[in-house]
Amino acid sequence: VAGNIVDGDSKKPMSEVTVTAYSANKKEKFVITDEWGRFVFDELKTGIYKLVFEKEGYRKVVREKVSIKTDETFQMRIEMIEADGFDLLPSPFQFFDTE
Repeated sequence: VAGNIVDGDSKKPMSEVTVTAYSANKKEKFVITDEWGRFVFDELKTGIYKLVFEKEGYRKVVREKVSIKTDETFQMRIEMIEADGFDLLPSPFQFFDTE
């Protein structure tokens, strides 16, 4: 499995994104993207994987049911979106019982 990761808005390559491969909810391996946003998993066995893409300040991206075959190269392109700051804050609205 190989691919590249870009910013969803600027389309620029994203370095230092952690890409983790899970099989049957077990962490198999992780890699970190290079300065051109590229990543490669060399040693994954044939099977079905979940790939998780994470970088601080961005929303996590999950790709379920990625099928890996030993005789094929699987190429991916992932776009990551910046996390909204207000997603992490409590609601500004307060409700009071007036009775």
